Amino acid sequence: MKLFRIALLNSIILQVVGTAELPSQRVWTDAATQRTLEATILQVLPDSVKLKLKNGSTVTLTDGQLIQSDRDYLATLRKESPKLADAKTPAPPTDKWPTIVALKDVPEVTVVKEDEAGKEFIYQSPHYEFHSPALLGASVVREFARIFETTYQANWALPLGYKPAPEEGHERFQCMLYKTKEDYFDAGGMAGSAGVYSGKDRQIMVPLESLGVKFFGKRVALDRNGDNDTLIHEITHQMMNAWLGKLPVWFIEGSAEYVRMAKYDHGKMSFVNREKNLQGFLQDRGSDGKSWTMTPLKYLMSMDHRTWAEAMGGSGKSANRNYGSAGVLVYYFYHCDDKGDAAHTRDFLKALSDRDDTSNLKAVTQHLLRDFTYAQLQEAVEKALRKEGVKITWADG
Repeated sequence: MKLFRIALLNSIILQVVGTAELPSQRVWTDAATQRTLEATILQVLPDSVKLKLKNGSTVTLTDGQLIQSDRDYLATLRKESPKLADAKTPAPPTDKWPTIVALKDVPEVTVVKEDEAGKEFIYQSPHYEFHSPALLGASVVREFARIFETTYQANWALPLGYKPAPEEGHERFQCMLYKTKEDYFDAGGMAGSAGVYSGKDRQIMVPLESLGVKFFGKRVALDRNGDNDTLIHEITHQMMNAWLGKLPVWFIEGSAEYVRMAKYDHGKMSFVNREKNLQGFLQDRGSDGKSWTMTPLKYLMSMDHRTWAEAMGGSGKSANRNYGSAGVLVYYFYHCDDKGDAAHTRDFLKALSDRDDTSNLKAVTQHLLRDFTYAQLQEAVEKALRKEGVKITWADG
């Protein structure tokens, strides 16, 4: 397999985590090619294993790449040796809301491929694979990878059970980079956007300009002070890829708006001053931060994807109001609904995860609306947001 060959040639030395005794040398077999290699286990992950080869280099293999006997062997190790864990894998979320989400270090980046003739350049951070049309180098990728890795950590930390995982068939989340915005638009990127997640192609698409990457001949420079709000919104969509077919559009967009409220700052996001985050978000959306005119809930909560998209094609005012209103409504359900512990939101998400079909109306009615009419829910939102320092009014029509 391609990954097998690449990993053997382009691997990095990894730190051994934990104090459990590591197994001795073992022969491993690629399920697709029946190719074998002799290696010692460094780390056992939930769905993969990191191995040390005889020449001192390392390779990471997913369970799906290995034959059944190797997979069975790993399953036994996971049960008997819990200390063989990856320090970069976030701890399972609890019911406690995160305060500060921060990377301990700049992400490690591995150069997988740098083919100038073929204009194909591939780089990997712990949870992302970046495909670039231009030579960037590991040091440049390491800097902008912080945005992606921090957003990953933030979504993992939310006590809602999202459990971000790469799309089926990939070991890492996929990101396609474009040298110019024109190239990005030609590939299907939305005009005026800093990036977009394509569920169809199972990847996020980003022009390098949005990451602060600038080219001066063959030299590459990086501006680390750009506005990353839209990009974080799209990365969050990718983190929730398994949920996008089940959730109503207002919840999908509102969840992404909520994460961008935390304001990324060089590898860190803060959820401490939630009210301040909310007010800053509304300022970004064009209000004074102390008030917001919302889309009526009966309309917002029953809107489908087509209607949402059509609003984006108009003057822009309706789309901006819809995005801001979705962010406010998700904030309400996360922090203000009932006891303010997001218990009903968790029940809503659990109900959807337990369902085989994609219908969400029943789950919304049962867990979010409950005994409220839309008018009563609007009153509850007004009252709760007033305590957060925001006066809510409702748009006509």
